[in-house]
Amino acid sequence: MLQIDASPFDWLNTGQNFSLHGAIDDATGKIAALYLCKHECLQGYFETMRSVISNNGIPVSIYADRHTIFLSPKDGKLTIEEQLQGIQVKDTQFGRAVKQLGITLIKARSPQAKGRIERLWGTLQSRLPIEFALENISTVDAANTFLKSYIDEYNSMFAVEAEDTEIAYREISPALNIENVLCIIEKRIFDNGGVFSFYNRTFKLVPNKPDTVLPHRGKLDVLASPVFGVRAAFAGIVYDVVPFTKPEKVKKPANAKGKKQKYIPDDSHYYKYGHQLIKKVTFEDDDIAIIKMLEKIFLWRLPPAS
Repeated sequence: MLQIDASPFDWLNTGQNFSLHGAIDDATGKIAALYLCKHECLQGYFETMRSVISNNGIPVSIYADRHTIFLSPKDGKLTIEEQLQGIQVKDTQFGRAVKQLGITLIKARSPQAKGRIERLWGTLQSRLPIEFALENISTVDAANTFLKSYIDEYNSMFAVEAEDTEIAYREISPALNIENVLCIIEKRIFDNGGVFSFYNRTFKLVPNKPDTVLPHRGKLDVLASPVFGVRAAFAGIVYDVVPFTKPEKVKKPANAKGKKQKYIPDDSHYYKYGHQLIKKVTFEDDDIAIIKMLEKIFLWRLPPAS
């Protein structure tokens, strides 16, 4: 069993607190992993678990406090009526990940219940800032690089042997990709072109092989992590994705089939502005011109009779 926690402290001697995430073996007192972040966060615990699994294997159980990273705020608070209705509390992203790995998450009720890791923080707070100063370390990245070697130094001084020497860590299955577990996973719907939206961005599935046929419309799992970016999983297959820009919809012309076209007369139409284009006849016109006009209209000659 591992105890897991985070401790905010001025680890880098800069006057600013950072959170050191860590895991310690409850049986031996060995530090299993340490990872420094700006704040206590999901990614800090994911990196801690990645280090634990990579260096030792998959632990049987984890002992943690009731932080919302580990447990939903509704955990243990459902009424009898809600339980009878089949309502269940959803796992957090961390809870889902450890369950997927077959790790039992044990909930601590108080800081005293996980006293071993609390004592670890007291020890490290008196030692690590000095170690960082001696190594001229002032950044988070440099600190995390240093911690990888410091863990062995610490364990050689303070760890003890367990009464039962049998290793309880489980080996990692070759088929298991840890990166696809220690990440955020959310459901999304994709269309016939393998396109889906994720946090106001649009992505498209990429075939794993040239002859791969992408699935049709349905639900998929979107995997997101600072380590690999964004991926998508469907029917047990993990796909890479690429950003996708949807083409703009082409507007239909006004006279599209099935849509009535509103008639708008041209400006030359007589009842609009056309009457202004026709010269008006007045009594001031030349009399001869008027007579000729009238003759042309009314007094035209008929063709001679045959």
